[in-house]
Amino acid sequence: MESEISNKKNVIYSGDSSEYFRIWIVNIFLSIITLGIYSAWAKVINTKYIYQNINIDGHRLDYIADPLSILIGRLIAIVFLVAFYLVSIFLPGWAYGLMIVVLFFMSPLIINRSLSFQYRMTTYRNVRFNFKGTYFESLWYIFILPFLSVFTFGGTYPLALKYADEYRIKNIKFGNVSVNSSLNFGPYYAAFGITIGIFFGALISFGLLMFLFGMLLGGAGASFMAIQIFSNISVLIFYILIIAITTSIWGVAIRNHTFNNSIIPNVARFNSTMKYGAYIKLVTVNIFALIFSIGLATPWIVTRNARYLSNTLEVHTEEGVDKVIDDIADDESAIMDEVAGAFDIEI
Repeated sequence: MESEISNKKNVIYSGDSSEYFRIWIVNIFLSIITLGIYSAWAKVINTKYIYQNINIDGHRLDYIADPLSILIGRLIAIVFLVAFYLVSIFLPGWAYGLMIVVLFFMSPLIINRSLSFQYRMTTYRNVRFNFKGTYFESLWYIFILPFLSVFTFGGTYPLALKYADEYRIKNIKFGNVSVNSSLNFGPYYAAFGITIGIFFGALISFGLLMFLFGMLLGGAGASFMAIQIFSNISVLIFYILIIAITTSIWGVAIRNHTFNNSIIPNVARFNSTMKYGAYIKLVTVNIFALIFSIGLATPWIVTRNARYLSNTLEVHTEEGVDKVIDDIADDESAIMDEVAGAFDIEI
């Protein structure tokens, strides 16, 4: 019966790392020689390439942002940041403190409008996405709830993250249809507990191993310089591995849970099948590649990530996908969204 009403498809990413590298490196060069002005066009070109290579049920995503609008938004954002910097230098401390308070209370607005911009610039089947979050909900779920977890010594922090994710997902729209989500706090606490346990367990084990190796090297007559170099390299590798492992565990657990418990009613259901081992390996290799290539491996990393995330996501499209209406008015592309979009905020 399910095969008659839904169409189960894996998302396919068909981008090529060498092709994307050529696009990416040219955009970097043009952004440098134009003192950053071209960066708005570079963002659109890079994002459009990635989106147009994501295929869902025979249809591709698209990115429709206007580079000139992004440039104007960035220039306004730069003026604001310069003014903020000048206030911190030339005006009394209370004025600087006041600016910090103003910026804090502006943050929910900036986040909402930035998310709105990013989603509205994304289309599928010529229908735009949108984000309809409110100021006070963003203030509560993204700022106040995580802060209140301090008073529980972090005990309610996973719960705050669960509510923040649920708030974000439930305010996403595909055309005139809102996304529904029903998340549980269990996976958040499990992922949080495992990552914390791994971090501290690895930290203690690493400390003991470093102590033993230090004694062995010292007993073997190694110089202080050799021991110091060995220690620094070991610490760097340790932190890279621990970051890769903990962020991967959290990423896999939460991505699988959020996708598998979210639907677009009568339009699509999702099934994320990310695996811990595969993603830890992916992230670890990416970090080392980024370091040793001095950033030049970025297109290769982006391609690997996009392909893996696509291959591990199934989309079950339903009959209603052809009935979705793009109800977003063109005049909603307010300049405030472009300014907020300049911060490239993604949650």
